[in-house]
Amino acid sequence: MVFNNFLDNETIEILLIIFGSILGLLLVVYFIFFLMLLPGRKSKKLMKFDWLFEKPIAHRGYHKGNQEVPENSKIAFQRAIDKGYNIEIDLNITKDNRVVVIHDGTLDRMCGTKNVRIRDLTLAEVKQYRLMGGEQEIMELQEFLDFVDDRAGLLIEMKDSFDGELEKAALPILRAYKGRYVMQAFSPFSLKWFKKNAPEIPRGQLCFNYMSNKGMKWHRRFLYTYLFSNFIGRPHFISYCWPGAEQYTNRLLRKMGAKLLVWTVVNEDIYNKVKDHCDNVIFENLDL
Repeated sequence: MVFNNFLDNETIEILLIIFGSILGLLLVVYFIFFLMLLPGRKSKKLMKFDWLFEKPIAHRGYHKGNQEVPENSKIAFQRAIDKGYNIEIDLNITKDNRVVVIHDGTLDRMCGTKNVRIRDLTLAEVKQYRLMGGEQEIMELQEFLDFVDDRAGLLIEMKDSFDGELEKAALPILRAYKGRYVMQAFSPFSLKWFKKNAPEIPRGQLCFNYMSNKGMKWHRRFLYTYLFSNFIGRPHFISYCWPGAEQYTNRLLRKMGAKLLVWTVVNEDIYNKVKDHCDNVIFENLDL
């Protein structure tokens, strides 16, 4: 009442217009972010992928991280199949446009080389190397699919491919496969490529907290971390690094119908923290 004594009607009207405009602007911004966050629609043409959330997902196969059973190896995949797990794999592309199953873009970590990029080698050259100095070789995608033969569901990660060459090379091989699979990627533009060229394949957005990554521009860090980049590729499910499993946008996306995978669960403590806040886990070093 005292405050009103200092304001005439005209001033009050101006303040109401200002406050109303600010509130309206905030609502518009909120609505825009809501639209950006929306997951992909589940159309009739979309391949069914309920199986993805029914069995734990062995990260790069059920491996031991040694030369006997290295990651992304035939023996690691067989162990996952024997356990009844789904399998997560990673794809890269060679110099002669052949798709191979390996996580890193170089052979350095897994084969002991120095600055040897897979994109600089032909398939024949890649096949000469052995994983972690053991007996297991790097598998080609077609070879891997023939081996699995739908004995496990497959979560297939497209590694960073800004030119679309990996996606182009992998798609005809995947379409010819009669088993269960979905794709995922960190780059929303890989999802965008599949949304345009293969909308029937379920898409997953891989993500973690980018906010400490000073090498990225701040707006990209924010949009990627909180999944407001979803408007680019419209993912059907989210694969999020486990410390961010409970963040608000992940909880909101689950309410919107998007399933949440959490990675990489490497011990019982992490599993117990996340199991009630997600729809499935991508794991290592556990017997689930």
